[in-house]
Amino acid sequence: HLADVHEPGAWVRAAAHRAACRAADRERRDSALRRMLAWTARPPVAPAADPGRGEPGEAARVRALLGRLGRTELAALAWDIDGFTVNETAEAFGLTVDEVTNARRRARAHLARLICTAAPDLWETIRQPAQGKD
Repeated sequence: HLADVHEPGAWVRAAAHRAACRAADRERRDSALRRMLAWTARPPVAPAADPGRGEPGEAARVRALLGRLGRTELAALAWDIDGFTVNETAEAFGLTVDEVTNARRRARAHLARLICTAAPDLWETIRQPAQGKD
């Protein structure tokens, strides 16, 4: 309330500073999103054929499930799989470490849900090696 303001000049400066910070944050997020969208718009590179791994249609099924992830989730997961740290991914896209960590977490959870519902046989294939190590 303006009636409670004792130093109007200081209040205006503080309000202007908060507005500028919000605008800068919004621009940073928009810029990061544009970079992520540009990266995910690139055509995927097909992996080299390895006849000794998996079933012939398994790779296509996994690619189809990955295609159902959101662009941010897909980018965060791809950079994770490629071995980039959270810090490196955050720096590359101009995001915070928390934003990248959350995107990776959401991507893994979303992919797990997709596999469980759309391809339960893949879930069993994925889980078997982990169960053998116990």
